[in-house]
Amino acid sequence: MTKQALFTQQEFNDIPWSFEQQNYWLRLDLENKSSQQEDVVAHFDNPMVDHLTIYRLNKSIRLPLIY
Repeated sequence: MTKQALFTQQEFNDIPWSFEQQNYWLRLDLENKSSQQEDVVAHFDNPMVDHLTIYRLNKSIRLPLIY
């Protein structure tokens, strides 16, 4: 099974969010089409979330950073 096959492509609004204790893995591909370096800011405004871990993969699809 490829790593890509571990993800199901779905629109963000169509994800069946649950109020039960649940883990969600979201993969976001970001591309800067500007000629300048841009900062990325993520805002998670959900009082039901107690813990949020963000993983950033490098170009080799390895996990060098955990925020």
